[in-house]
Amino acid sequence: MVTSYRALVAVPGTARSAATRDVFSRAGFDAVAVTSFDDALQALRTWPPDLLATEVRLGDHNGLHLALRAHDLYPELPILVIGSERDGASEAEHFGATFLPLSGGDDTLIETAEALVARRKG
Repeated sequence: MVTSYRALVAVPGTARSAATRDVFSRAGFDAVAVTSFDDALQALRTWPPDLLATEVRLGDHNGLHLALRAHDLYPELPILVIGSERDGASEAEHFGATFLPLSGGDDTLIETAEALVARRKG
């Protein structure tokens, strides 16, 4: 179990965002959830995380735009982009992020997040 790592969760919809945050919190992350691109950018600037987890579809902008901006702010920040298989992994990897299909489930989400943070902190 991870302890004291900060996860910024950018997922549209208050209920979905809170549920995803709770998955991270139960795994020991200090997690903050936001529901929009603009809120995520603000949080990145004021609360630097150890991990960014975002969905591809994120309102007017998308998680790939957010990954690009986060990478500009923090080049070493692990970024996890979550989406449907048709959203494609290649775009996420182009922005230095790791892609995880929505169908992966909570266990895969946390295992992947822990591995990304451990690799960075390693």
